[in-house]
Amino acid sequence: MDKDQEVYTEEYVNRLSSRLKEMEKHVPAKKITSKSAVVKMLADEIFALRDKGYTLKQIVEVLNEEGFDITISTLTNYLRQYKKAYGKDTGRAADDKPRLMQFQKYEVDKSKATFVPKEDTIEI
Repeated sequence: MDKDQEVYTEEYVNRLSSRLKEMEKHVPAKKITSKSAVVKMLADEIFALRDKGYTLKQIVEVLNEEGFDITISTLTNYLRQYKKAYGKDTGRAADDKPRLMQFQKYEVDKSKATFVPKEDTIEI
């Protein structure tokens, strides 16, 4: 018998239908293929941990323990990209000092300066 002319029973079609319906119940998990996408999904939780006082080093250690291999600099870069793209606030108050570096203003003693600029001239 030619394959195009095969005859299928109603029972057979119902069995196929049942199998396809079973597949719908078990949707495969979506695969995330980049570290930046994973960090994007975890960003709000990471920012919340940072606001509670956890360091990036501590967060990276936990991620690495769970098999997510990432460095502090890579995580920092991805979080910076996330904040830039989504305008996310880190939860820090506007008057809080940055965590990474705190710069202090200081006055320069101009009397000890070794370079004294001259007024602009057309001479080279």
